[in-house]
Amino acid sequence: MDNTNGQVNNRIGKHYVIGDLHGMYGTYIDVINSINDEDTLYILGDVIDIGPYGIRILQDIMNRPNVRLILGDHEWKFMKCYEIMKKHNLTVPEFSIYTRMSDFIRKREADLLSEESYMRGMTEISKQIESKGFEKKRIPKSELFQISEWIKGGGLPTLRAFDELEENEQEQLVKYLINSMVIGFVKTEGKKACLVHAAPYDKKFFLFLIDKLESEDSIRYNTLMGLDAKFMESFMEFCTQKSQEQFKRKGKSNPFDEMHTINVTTLYGHTPQAGQATKCERDGSVCLDISYDGAAIYCIEDGLVRYVGRGYDEPTGEISEPREPKMVEDRLQEFIKENEIQANSTEGQTTPSSPSNPEAPGDR
Repeated sequence: MDNTNGQVNNRIGKHYVIGDLHGMYGTYIDVINSINDEDTLYILGDVIDIGPYGIRILQDIMNRPNVRLILGDHEWKFMKCYEIMKKHNLTVPEFSIYTRMSDFIRKREADLLSEESYMRGMTEISKQIESKGFEKKRIPKSELFQISEWIKGGGLPTLRAFDELEENEQEQLVKYLINSMVIGFVKTEGKKACLVHAAPYDKKFFLFLIDKLESEDSIRYNTLMGLDAKFMESFMEFCTQKSQEQFKRKGKSNPFDEMHTINVTTLYGHTPQAGQATKCERDGSVCLDISYDGAAIYCIEDGLVRYVGRGYDEPTGEISEPREPKMVEDRLQEFIKENEIQANSTEGQTTPSSPSNPEAPGDR
């Protein structure tokens, strides 16, 4: 079932929003169990990668008519790498070998490897390709780097789980992602919310949508596919990858401020917080990415948030009472401060990781 075409704007329940899950299936089930069938749940991207059960979460979302997915940078990277795999007819083992090849190229270009070490490594990779009976393929360096970036960012558990699916299941899942939202708009009880993984692209671009908004509207990935490739790439980068500190540089406008001036609250994830949802006093934006501590369930109607504990394979049943998000005066300064606190607290310690991904996760 593909729920992207389902009607949610006639639902009589409440509207809930959560941030990055990163394979925490147990946490996701806790969230589902905490809402009613007539409620609507929006997930602000980054369902997959790092944790082991992102594909399982996606498959469940696809079969729930009251759950909406907004693409994050991890889904977008996965979609791009899937296209590369299809284009070059790469198997998962081949994909892994070409990831190693990309690492050697990067390190050599950054002068982190000597020419001798680089040639020795590339020769070894060629031998692996030949010994496994793989066909040698000329893959552009830019595509190799996309593969490497996704895997280093925690994509390996997703790749393994995706490879276990039947071909028709894989196609259904990719089709669902293509039909998913990049940005969503919700109006309920006089409140207007912009839902996005990282940042709304531009206020003027959305004015016509917001003015005409009755209940729910959106910009979907498949509507962008026919646009200019460079514009589409820029649009997706902004919506899924722009971090808070970038909005303060060289006089760049802050899209959170722009939404706030037209009485729209931006709800987003992507930028890890120190274990609790935060609301910025200056621009009214609410960040729901609480790192790897579980999920924050935000209710658009009352502006309150509940917290769910971290659970990978099984739900925990740990759900807090509703409370106000933590208020911060300036989002950028809070982001810097929290990263300093996390850096100091983890100095000399091993970063927590999921059971199937022993390496410390990269930048989300």
